[in-house]
Amino acid sequence: MNKLRCEFVLVIIFFAVVYPLFSEKLVAQKQNDADKLVKKESEYTTDTIIVTATRSHCLMSNLPQNVLVLTKKEIMRKSNGDIQSSLTGTLGLDIRSCSFLGSVSSISIWGSTSQQTLILLDGIPINSPSVGIPDLGLYPVGNLERIEIVKGPVSSIYGANALAGVINLITNFPEPVSQSPNVLLRFNYGFSSVYTGDAHLIGRVGSLRYQLFGYRLKSSGFRTNDDLLTQGAYFTSAYQLLPYLKFRLDLGYGNKNLGTPGPMPDSSQHPIYGDSTCFSIYDRQIDTLLILKSHVEVKIGSRFTSHIKGAKIINNTFYQWVDQFNSSNISINKDRYHNHNLFLNITNTHILSSPLNLSWGLDLEKKNVLINSSYPPSTQVNAQMNNCGFFNNLVLNLRSVTFLSNLRIDYNSAFKNFISYGMGLTKLISTNWKLKTHWGTGFRAPTLSDLYWPNSGNPNLKPEHANTFQIGTEFVLVSNLRFSITGFYRRTHNLISWIPDTNNFWRPTNIDSAQVSGVEFSSVAQIFKNFTFQIGGTIQNPIQIKKELTYYDFITSEARFEYKRRRQAYLPQIIVVGQLNYETNFNTNLSLWARFVSDRVNYYQSYVQLPEIVYETKRLNSYLILSLDITQEIFRKLTLSFRVNNLLNTRYSEQFGNSMIDRDYPQPGRTIFLGVELKS
Repeated sequence: MNKLRCEFVLVIIFFAVVYPLFSEKLVAQKQNDADKLVKKESEYTTDTIIVTATRSHCLMSNLPQNVLVLTKKEIMRKSNGDIQSSLTGTLGLDIRSCSFLGSVSSISIWGSTSQQTLILLDGIPINSPSVGIPDLGLYPVGNLERIEIVKGPVSSIYGANALAGVINLITNFPEPVSQSPNVLLRFNYGFSSVYTGDAHLIGRVGSLRYQLFGYRLKSSGFRTNDDLLTQGAYFTSAYQLLPYLKFRLDLGYGNKNLGTPGPMPDSSQHPIYGDSTCFSIYDRQIDTLLILKSHVEVKIGSRFTSHIKGAKIINNTFYQWVDQFNSSNISINKDRYHNHNLFLNITNTHILSSPLNLSWGLDLEKKNVLINSSYPPSTQVNAQMNNCGFFNNLVLNLRSVTFLSNLRIDYNSAFKNFISYGMGLTKLISTNWKLKTHWGTGFRAPTLSDLYWPNSGNPNLKPEHANTFQIGTEFVLVSNLRFSITGFYRRTHNLISWIPDTNNFWRPTNIDSAQVSGVEFSSVAQIFKNFTFQIGGTIQNPIQIKKELTYYDFITSEARFEYKRRRQAYLPQIIVVGQLNYETNFNTNLSLWARFVSDRVNYYQSYVQLPEIVYETKRLNSYLILSLDITQEIFRKLTLSFRVNNLLNTRYSEQFGNSMIDRDYPQPGRTIFLGVELKS
């Protein structure tokens, strides 16, 4: 309690001292700020141009899918220093983390698994070939310009793992205003020993533009062995060779070192190598990331544009862990994962006529993984997957109708070829009313671990595949009130699950299926010039149909399986998010976020009735999280920020533990951040 009082006293001093020093200057800027508000109101009604849904520039209003764009301001205001926290509370997404900062997070779009969501960095896939999901904790949040999210299948554009949707992390490249370098410095301090900072140096030499970016994030964590240190640097350059030819080159390095304490033990549990807050004080994860990206843009006349992107991404992961079931040997096990991805994309966009745009292209990918694991002893995996994908995208814009169609063929060295397709229609009923519908297929590729793990991998695996249909409407009730609602349905087949085979080896098999139906709604109201209210939510019914082990005789090795239809594990049925935003005439911005998540369920095997095996259901309670953010801009050069996460100090968990009795992965209570941003 005393610590909390001290924190609030420091916050009061922080604003009470600084703000009055500059109040007179702020009043003098009142007219300029009024002009700025008028400009923002104009931006509010301006259609957004996105590139993710079609791989070419397209107005958001013309797209039949549900699309969402997070601006740089929204990203930074919600971020605790990582990308996961920026995405938390985004409409249609369910983010589940094992720790407050830096841990690998699961991202679900409309009831999907995390492996069915494709994550892109400037249009380049970054999902791990060994586990199927990316580690977003390795990528900095400070150099993002925006995040584009497409909900619904986009495999017909991007291929594997875009079964449920795509999240595209688009890095910024600001235009220098002069030949002199510009500097941007940011620093945030969290009262639970969280430090974040980054620095930008932006300059120009003739036609060459460049940016140097460095970042550092450090946290002591909220439990034993929950600490984190991540840091890195990026260099970006762009050169206008000719009026019709541009070139960009990105180099990046990142390093992450974090403890992995496991779930919170119950009071009845006494971990051999842990304490009352963690199962292990020894388990750790260390990552390094190397990125080389290039982008060439060629324009031929006003109707044809070609983009050539290449990338090389190397991710080395080192795991250190102890065997919780071996009390006589405290030896530390060490696993190493080496992921190496090569990527080349060629996308051509041709404006055939004023209403007709055609895009087509080629993706080439080479994925390598080298794994050295301690369990089973001396396990080694050295596998490779090559993929070639051809795609095309057609957009026809008529007077009140926009038609979109996609087709893609993937040729893969590890599994059978796959054809993905999709089509959608947007109909403008009136100036204030629009209908949208989209139908498409998507697939999730098996990982290299699924295919080639020694003695357990299954090289005959097929991709998971799904059909998704969505239909929605958007309308403007009055000039400052917008509302949208979308219904969706997805049926997924050939889900990959690990089950025992006839030799009692656990192997991945295309055995399960799932379905989800639901509704997403969103409303935005600009009550008056500087006050905005938003509320939205997702109501869904995710169902899993799994083949479960229901009988096992250890003497005869007789096993029986049954298909069980249950509510899908891990996923909530209701997520509601809201935001109040108020901006004063003195460059003060106040934002209040609310996020309600209903309960989650998981199923655990119980052997108390052997040879019969029953399944017990565990629940994570629903929770409501409120967060407050206040920023104050001074002289357009200095910005001060104050943020409180989990304002009500709610105790909750997003991720399940390993058993029925442990206390899962608790999230932190109330956390206070102070921040400073300085521009040259």
